[in-house]
Amino acid sequence: MLEAPGHRYLVRQFLISGVGLLATLSTHAQQNFNPVYKLIVPGCEYAHIQTTNSNSEPLSIHIARLDRSAKDLHVVSVLSQNEIFGNAPLSVIAKTVPQHMGAPQALINTGFCINKKDTYYGMPRGIVITDRELAHGPYDYSFWVNKDGAMKFGKVESKFNVRLGKGATFPIGLNQECKSNEIVLFTPKLGKSTRATNNLELVLEDEKGKELFWRAGQSYSLRIKAINPSGNSSLSNAVAVLSFGAGIAEKAGKLRAGDKIKLELATSPDISRAITASECIFPIVQKGEVLKEFDATKYMLQKHPRTAIGFNPRYFFMVVVDGRKKELSIGMKPDELGLLMTGLGCVEAMNLDGGGSSTFWSDGKTRNSVAGSRERDRSDALVIVRETPKKISQNQGSTKTGSTQ
Repeated sequence: MLEAPGHRYLVRQFLISGVGLLATLSTHAQQNFNPVYKLIVPGCEYAHIQTTNSNSEPLSIHIARLDRSAKDLHVVSVLSQNEIFGNAPLSVIAKTVPQHMGAPQALINTGFCINKKDTYYGMPRGIVITDRELAHGPYDYSFWVNKDGAMKFGKVESKFNVRLGKGATFPIGLNQECKSNEIVLFTPKLGKSTRATNNLELVLEDEKGKELFWRAGQSYSLRIKAINPSGNSSLSNAVAVLSFGAGIAEKAGKLRAGDKIKLELATSPDISRAITASECIFPIVQKGEVLKEFDATKYMLQKHPRTAIGFNPRYFFMVVVDGRKKELSIGMKPDELGLLMTGLGCVEAMNLDGGGSSTFWSDGKTRNSVAGSRERDRSDALVIVRETPKKISQNQGSTKTGSTQ
């Protein structure tokens, strides 16, 4: 788990790397790289750089830079149509950001998702925390933002489990395909139903009939409202569904309507303070240094379109490098991307899903040239939003009254 060090460390890194972005990249790429930012709104800027690498190959790079001290600007994760199965291109997702979260200023794609046409098409692979609610569990690397604005990055492991009555405890997944030997908790963030046909499913409700809200690190004592032996149960804010794959369904055999079960959504490390989270694929910069080795496959080490995020104590960056376009942009390898991110001033930076998924939206339109015939559908996006003055006042008021969530 990583967090940006202080300003003194950041200054030292700039001195080591050279004076700013040009000096950092020149030793490797021998290119003239100097972003000129244009204001989107106060505290959020955009830059588009067209340059060449050391082999005179073209590069097209899109950057959003957020001033982390801006009170009305935040980094949030959003689901298309507010559910995992609301899949849409980023240009459409931008139009469906919930109004109470703020007005979108810049969006990028996040981690991997299922892109083959099957029952769970579009489902994210890794963590999604949107509007403070846990929508999907972690997979390997995650990026998250705590309520106090602290930005964190690292490997996060799911410790989600269920205790069936007074019986044994079993690990569970969250809003994912339920395979034969698995138990999966489905919430309305998935969609209108579980899609897990032919599964034994327990329909769960709060003992007092309250709406359910799912937070990382929380425990839930729920009552079985009904048992559905054929699966594909309906979902709503008042119920969740625990689905049993065919190979493990016998474990729920003695349970009855009215019985209680206990769910725990623990993680390692504890991310219970996170209000936003999304999947990252692998780190490229740590403590101000570009990594020499990358936790990636051989294919991912080649030149591709790239999406990345990075931060230092003052700024947060969202970056897309176009690729697979000989006349426009050749793409980057991870080490080249790392040099770009340190040149921007990042002390921590992560590679997100790239290739045909790399998409950058701001100021009402898709800015980059996607590597394909069209934008890919996505279930979620990482967004810089601007809150209204009224919302800021409400948040400040809730802080004064001691609200912790």
